[in-house]
Amino acid sequence: MKQNKKKQNKINITHITIAVISLILLAMVIYYDNETKENNEQITLNKMQDAYNAGAQDGQIAVAKQVFKMGIECQQIPLTMDNMTVNLIAIECLQQQQQQ
Repeated sequence: MKQNKKKQNKINITHITIAVISLILLAMVIYYDNETKENNEQITLNKMQDAYNAGAQDGQIAVAKQVFKMGIECQQIPLTMDNMTVNLIAIECLQQQQQQ
């Protein structure tokens, strides 16, 4: 009878140990999964921000090129902000008109 009790206690301790280890492993998997999701979300946000910044920079470069092109061709360059508009023209164009 004592041997049966010892064997039963040993089995209970084994079951408890397995249960505790299983819980620890489950907690580690859940933690890792959450960390992975957060990292993936941050990577996605960084990629979106990089794409936005690259697009904004490309737009600024395109506008600058257009302004220079219009200036070289002696066209008026209307710049508008809020309710104000200013028409720019290259000084070289004005000098050419005076010489003619």
